[in-house]
Amino acid sequence: MRMSRPCRAAPSRRVATLAPLLLVLAFTLSSCGDDSKRGESRSELEAELTKLSKFHQDDFRAGDTNKDLRLQDTELEAMLEEDFKSRDLDKDGEITEADIHQEAGKEVDAQASLEPFDLDKDGRVPIEEYAKHVERDFMKHMDTNNDGHLDPSEVSGFYGGQGVEAK
Repeated sequence: MRMSRPCRAAPSRRVATLAPLLLVLAFTLSSCGDDSKRGESRSELEAELTKLSKFHQDDFRAGDTNKDLRLQDTELEAMLEEDFKSRDLDKDGEITEADIHQEAGKEVDAQASLEPFDLDKDGRVPIEEYAKHVERDFMKHMDTNNDGHLDPSEVSGFYGGQGVEAK
């Protein structure tokens, strides 16, 4: 699955992605309610999904392993873990400046890239800090109906029906 990174190596890299924003929901929201009370039909959810960029549609569909057009907490947790592992290039359990330089090159300001994620300011970002950053800065705005799921209409609403395509 394609994911954005905490740093941007070049303007051609996408600047927004669905996955990191969705992923922490698994760690922060309580169990989900009864889907039969949700009110959205499958065709309505499909219509909302088509409003997303191709990149965001692909990430949503890849994360939606049970194909119900709603991202459940277990699906979001798996997406978060996959995204974090793809950023931890040296596989030491933390994202560091070395990981950012390895991916994006020495010209990238790795310290500035880590800063929003590095909550305790120790130069290392374990998965717990990564998840807290995503929750603090993004997730509180996405699950607008507070049902513990993310559906295409919530994602589309967050991105204003638009997304930045990868080049």
